[in-house]
Amino acid sequence: MALLLLGLCAISVSLPGCFDRLFGPESDISGLTVTTPSQQSDGGWTVLISVRGMSDGIAGILIEEGGLVAENVHLGTLAASGANGFLVTAQAFDDAPAQATLVAVRPTGAVTDGKVLKLTFRSSGGDPEISLDPSRVILANERNEIVTP
Repeated sequence: MALLLLGLCAISVSLPGCFDRLFGPESDISGLTVTTPSQQSDGGWTVLISVRGMSDGIAGILIEEGGLVAENVHLGTLAASGANGFLVTAQAFDDAPAQATLVAVRPTGAVTDGKVLKLTFRSSGGDPEISLDPSRVILANERNEIVTP
């Protein structure tokens, strides 16, 4: 069911508040962590987004427009992929400032701890930075309920 509702949000990802209409108000996401960008041997960069200590687990994540903010990142190279069974069902990027909107789901159940997303990209100059705006990120469990840490 989480896959179905998150998929519907993916189709309408440009509509603000999609998850608000499905699940209610936004949640606190203090259980999400974003690693410091690490440079790879090919010159690219990687960032991991993980969940930690989520007793109910998460099966879906929506990062609304402006929720993922990237500085010194060449947007043409930014790519998100799921980790730990998560699938990225939609992603869109803005040019300035560098922002991404995406939806990811885990159709095989919820995860309480572990990686959720992997972001790869090239730097546009200087040290890249990736951050999440907690007011623009919504997590859902496998029962389509808002999850709070």
